Amino acid sequence: MSDFEKRIKRAADDFAKSVLETLRGLTLSELAKVIQVTGAAVVRRVRPQRVPAAAVSRAPAAATTPKAKPAVKRVPAGKAAAKPKAKRALSPKQAAARKVQGQYLGLLRRFPEARKKQFRAIAQKDGVGAALNAIKSAIGRK
Repeated sequence: MSDFEKRIKRAADDFAKSVLETLRGLTLSELAKVIQVTGAAVVRRVRPQRVPAAAVSRAPAAATTPKAKPAVKRVPAGKAAAKPKAKRALSPKQAAARKVQGQYLGLLRRFPEARKKQFRAIAQKDGVGAALNAIKSAIGRK
């Protein structure tokens, strides 16, 4: 077993011991509440207070263990989680406009700032399509 595997095993053993120490101090009703609150939710790691086993058996359980707060907001029973909104489909006109805009921006990156200003002026005056054609002619494309 490599040193890395030994460290992982040691960390897992330490974690299991801390969980067992925490659970030993809980009454059945407290344990049921913890399970109900945390459920399948992701819970922040809470470092339990170390209490000797002998002290746990004599002291009331509520005084020895900290209460864990759920890390995620729970949905009340009976209410379903909201469904994510569906994305609206692009019309062919919108898709074509986005394609032209992307080509324009991609080709515009090649030029220094002074030339970019010229092409931006064309885009504002005559539209992005005209500016794209001007850029293509400037670099020798059709």
